[in-house]
Amino acid sequence: MTFVRNEFSTIFHQDILFCKPLPSSTSGSEIFSMLDAFFIENSITWNNCIDVCTDGAKAMVGSVDGVVARIKKVSPNCTSSHCVLHRHSLATKKNSSVIKAST
Repeated sequence: MTFVRNEFSTIFHQDILFCKPLPSSTSGSEIFSMLDAFFIENSITWNNCIDVCTDGAKAMVGSVDGVVARIKKVSPNCTSSHCVLHRHSLATKKNSSVIKAST
């Protein structure tokens, strides 16, 4: 599932860009190939991609084969960030026993 956030008429919008199953694996190569095919099919240029937000999985952020590295090859000005909601989820897993004990 790929989400997109874009500005239109000075308002930011967020929506699902597309949702497709991966044909074989969740490797960086497979994920990037699916994204690239969607971009080509819909005449979207990679230069429109200015940031990629991921969960931090190796397939996404691997320095050579990760999706982010591949995107930065075709869109050099693109930046990347780690999803704040995923960070929150990881933090609350560690603290869940403390929080449960205090309630």
